[in-house]
Amino acid sequence: IFIKNNNVVVVCDPKNGDILWEKRIIGFPLYSPSVHDDKLIVSYEKQLPIKQSFISAYNLDSGKHIWSFKNRMDKKKFYNYCFMR
Repeated sequence: IFIKNNNVVVVCDPKNGDILWEKRIIGFPLYSPSVHDDKLIVSYEKQLPIKQSFISAYNLDSGKHIWSFKNRMDKKKFYNYCFMR
């Protein structure tokens, strides 16, 4: 799992490296994607019209969007909320 420099999340098959799915995120990645159960968690920031941070979950197998959460915290609190639980 990685994010290309054009803000595209890429999920590869761990057995052979084939690309399973790709999804463009609307914004700039904040942290590396992480896997929790059957979900890929991605955090990103939109710059316009005002700077806002989001976290979204995608089905790990299909790439289908499951949910998104708009951050109302500063970046450090947001990071702790998302990844330090």
